[in-house]
Amino acid sequence: MEPRGNPKLLERFAVARLQYTVNELQTQVDHDRNLMPPVRKVFHCVADESVLTVKIAGFKTWVSEGFITLAVPFCTLDALDDTKKGTDAKNVNSRETIRYLERCQVKPIRGAKVLSAGEMFASWTECEQFRLPENSAPSPSPLMAANGNGNGLGAMLPPNWIQKILSSVLYKIHSSGERRSLSEDGVEDPVILVTNYEELRNWAAAFGVQAVDLSTIEQMIDTESWDFQSRKQRYEASMNPVSPTSSGRGGRSGSFSKGGGRGGGRGGRRNSRVSEQPIDPEFSRGNNSATSYTLRGPPPGGVARGRGRLWEP
Repeated sequence: MEPRGNPKLLERFAVARLQYTVNELQTQVDHDRNLMPPVRKVFHCVADESVLTVKIAGFKTWVSEGFITLAVPFCTLDALDDTKKGTDAKNVNSRETIRYLERCQVKPIRGAKVLSAGEMFASWTECEQFRLPENSAPSPSPLMAANGNGNGLGAMLPPNWIQKILSSVLYKIHSSGERRSLSEDGVEDPVILVTNYEELRNWAAAFGVQAVDLSTIEQMIDTESWDFQSRKQRYEASMNPVSPTSSGRGGRSGSFSKGGGRGGGRGGRRNSRVSEQPIDPEFSRGNNSATSYTLRGPPPGGVARGRGRLWEP
């Protein structure tokens, strides 16, 4: 009869074998990932007038550089139109934002668009399906309480202006059908609501929408820029490894150059014969005196032939 094995021991062997296989697969995946060029993360932003009237020049630069894609809700145009008159920085930025968005309509700009009136849900009831169970309602505010509809749900509904913006954002996330860029892990980059209104950010969180203020998105873009450059350098280093002997000739790391260094010239070290004749002053150069140079004597074989200096220090 064949001896029966220890079940616990066999189970440990099976677990160890499985762990070994998992480690091998992970190593292969990491290796294959290192062979792929790094992909820059793109932030898909929906911005309202609270940030556009502060830093429209920055948003235009980020769009042109491919750092972000910019979508502006249609209802935001009304808010921009209300603040376009005046000489303050907010008024100037409002006018510049309106001109920029008009150019997007006439001649599309890659990475920037205005969400049309049809790119939102027809009613707020359709948006309620995306409310997170653990966030049934943010802390009530005067604006929320003033938005009553006679059915006792006034404190649980956001103000109308927030409903319009969130409706556009939720539609873009869940129903637009657009394909967003993928991260290196194969996951779609999320849609981010950029607003300086804290109340809007709180309501967005209740519906699972990532919302940040202007300073936060600036930090996110800067951090991604540095991280992308670091990944790019590591990838280029892995694709073009530098050999330790490639910096110099014949395996030397640039210690000596051709014709120079210890060899003293093309032919190596020369045993010059110093002439006892006086030095002609015309051979002196610069601040050196004539005594710092000596004429070479004739070679042992007779007349000197070949190349070389007429004097040596």
